[in-house]
Amino acid sequence: MRSIIIEPIAQDNIIAICDFVESKNTEGSGDRFYVKFLDFIESYAPLSNLKFPLCRNKDLAKRKWSCIIFQQVWVIAFSYTATEITIQRVILGSNLR
Repeated sequence: MRSIIIEPIAQDNIIAICDFVESKNTEGSGDRFYVKFLDFIESYAPLSNLKFPLCRNKDLAKRKWSCIIFQQVWVIAFSYTATEITIQRVILGSNLR
């Protein structure tokens, strides 16, 4: 099972997203988003034999980061080894075009 590491920049991204979600929805929605986000990331931890392709975005691929999509909107850029997944950035998908 891989451990999950969230880089400080990614943590700042997540907090900003939670604040945005909270401002547009009901009270507590930012916290619910955070829990769903962590559950989504943790669902990849047991998949220690799975290999992820590089991101389609050239700038992210140059850094040798892989990407997964959360809620069809948020791009999670990460690097990984056999023992850990390191979340590098969380980006609004439309900002990558």
